[in-house]
Amino acid sequence: MLPTKAEWDKPGVAAEVRKRVEDDGADVNEAGPDGRTVLMNAAAFSADPEAISYILLAGAKPLVVDSAGKTALHHCAHSNTGKIAASYAASLLKAGCDPRTKDAAGISALEAAKKRKNAAVLPVLEAWQPPPPDDATLASVRATSWYNNWTNAVFLAVDKAFDADAATVDIVGILDGDDEAAHNELSALMLYLEAAYKSGTMGGGTFRQCSQARVPHAAVVGKLSKLEEEVHALVVYCAPGKRDGIAKKIAKYNEKCGSRIAVAWAAKEDPYPIE
Repeated sequence: MLPTKAEWDKPGVAAEVRKRVEDDGADVNEAGPDGRTVLMNAAAFSADPEAISYILLAGAKPLVVDSAGKTALHHCAHSNTGKIAASYAASLLKAGCDPRTKDAAGISALEAAKKRKNAAVLPVLEAWQPPPPDDATLASVRATSWYNNWTNAVFLAVDKAFDADAATVDIVGILDGDDEAAHNELSALMLYLEAAYKSGTMGGGTFRQCSQARVPHAAVVGKLSKLEEEVHALVVYCAPGKRDGIAKKIAKYNEKCGSRIAVAWAAKEDPYPIE
């Protein structure tokens, strides 16, 4: 029998798991009556730096859900606020967990971390990016009527910034974590810019001088306020329903700090030009 929920606060529990799996042949994926696995309990209650990495290495399945539809990442986001929780969350994400996956109550791990004000786990989940879209999805994005105009506008704005001796250009995509369409479009844009640099068609700098950030709508002002003086930011995406409010905040910021923020909205209808 592997450690239960109540046993995870004991010291050396990861070593105990190792012994039970390797010496006694315990099943690392066995579940209790509530469907919780040893990985879920470790993610929720352990402070042992080796616990999650060992359990995953031993063959634990990170995407298994309990009777409430929660993954190990849900449990980490909801219950583990210790110093080690950030590394736990990172390990679970690397193992394939998705912070947008919802439990039986319709709550994602990202939402759980926000609700619990989990300062250890929340930044890790917010910084996560979905896997790159496949070739068919990219082709679908590139075939849309507005895509070429948008990418060309961004291309010219980035090139202009480097011609003006910008040290770096921060490409800021403003989107919520579950906005899959925006993720696909931003991915297609970044591949386009990377190809332009590699082919030599975009002058004034290299692709390494472009950094990409994808932030929630609520965090964009804080992101822009932290820009270094030599950074030129380019906001390239915002959902049409929220872009007017963001545009006003950016205009106010530019008036105060100098026009270092250019905007090229990737709107499907009534597209905004570079501002």
